Amino acid sequence: MCVVVLLFTCMLSMLAADPVRIGVIGAIEICDNPLDIDSYNDHELIYPGFYVEVLFGRLGVGMTALARFHSERSSFPEVDRAWDFTWIGSLDLRYHFSVDEGLFDPFAELGIGCAGRVDLPVYDRDGELYDEGELESISLFMSIGGGIIFNLDAFHVGVKVQYRFINDGIPTLPYPAAPVTGFQSAVFVGFNL
Repeated sequence: MCVVVLLFTCMLSMLAADPVRIGVIGAIEICDNPLDIDSYNDHELIYPGFYVEVLFGRLGVGMTALARFHSERSSFPEVDRAWDFTWIGSLDLRYHFSVDEGLFDPFAELGIGCAGRVDLPVYDRDGELYDEGELESISLFMSIGGGIIFNLDAFHVGVKVQYRFINDGIPTLPYPAAPVTGFQSAVFVGFNL
């Protein structure tokens, strides 16, 4: 996934005469009841990742890649831990309201993406394959959101909130929709290239 984002960045930066933003992001899937602090205790809904955005005047085209490995006690007696991998990736179109490259840069965004979860293969203590991995869920989503970026010369810091108004499983596949929530908030920091 890192290679895809870096290739995407290089390709778009060659086409763009305007700035490129690249950095790291931390996103939180907001539960149905956002005030229920206990739902965030096990960090099931926190996703680290990275992003890139190429600016063409006020219009920005970007990509966000979030991923999380999670382990829990295995139900198999011969295996200590079982792992799964969850991802959320999106292509985003952003409109920046700021006329110049000032300190504050508010934006609105529209995105389309894919989310899913994979049970990773399980190996026993001797390194033998005990249980094959399998795709648990996958879905396509569309989102709308907004945020603000604080430009600090070569660096920037920002926050955003998005709402997924569509999150459905892929009709031709026998897997359920990915377990992502309707709302997501994120904090990001990166470089202005």
